[in-house]
Amino acid sequence: MRGAPNWAKWSEKAGLVSFSLPNPSSMESITCCLYPIERPSSKLLKEHISFDHLDWQPYKCAYCSKTRASKAQLLEHCFAVHQIKDPEIGNE
Repeated sequence: MRGAPNWAKWSEKAGLVSFSLPNPSSMESITCCLYPIERPSSKLLKEHISFDHLDWQPYKCAYCSKTRASKAQLLEHCFAVHQIKDPEIGNE
């Protein structure tokens, strides 16, 4: 299992001087610095960065071994693909 994303290293690779997520309560949405993608919270922006930029997906489906970047994404997968509402959730 790979460890959690190193946000400082990611920001260096992305060409950013510093990387910090603004307080979500002070904004309606947060925009990714590389793609024109907006998320309503810093948590959801971190999920986007983990999945789309870092390919970090620590949550593994117990039924088909697919991986996802967040518990919420894995729950959606289990319901949509396997019609299971309360799946067993594990980390890779």
